[in-house]
Amino acid sequence: MANSNHPITVQEIFQKVEKGIIKYPERVTQVNAVYLFKISGDDGGTFHLNLRKNPGISFEEKPADCILEIRDRDFIKLYKGIIQGFKAMLSGKLKVKGDLKLATHLNDIFRSTKSEHQSPSE
Repeated sequence: MANSNHPITVQEIFQKVEKGIIKYPERVTQVNAVYLFKISGDDGGTFHLNLRKNPGISFEEKPADCILEIRDRDFIKLYKGIIQGFKAMLSGKLKVKGDLKLATHLNDIFRSTKSEHQSPSE
């Protein structure tokens, strides 16, 4: 059993999102968009999130409709719902390039893909 006090990492978040996409592709393909996350910090990385016909995640920089740049600790807070995307953008914690409207779907995407496998610490 996993330690519930273990803080979630960016990599674990994307693994959970990927599992949610695989289990419920119909929940995300309606977004019909591609995201690129450039996450800085020790726990960061590049994550390409395809929510089109064959949804999935890769760990490389490829073209996207919406590019999001954020620090690792702020991304984790965004995923957990501790901070909202709009407030993160206003405070400069989240930079969005491309289709800004697509960034507004992130909370819904995270919520729909983690609902089946969320633990209380997330």
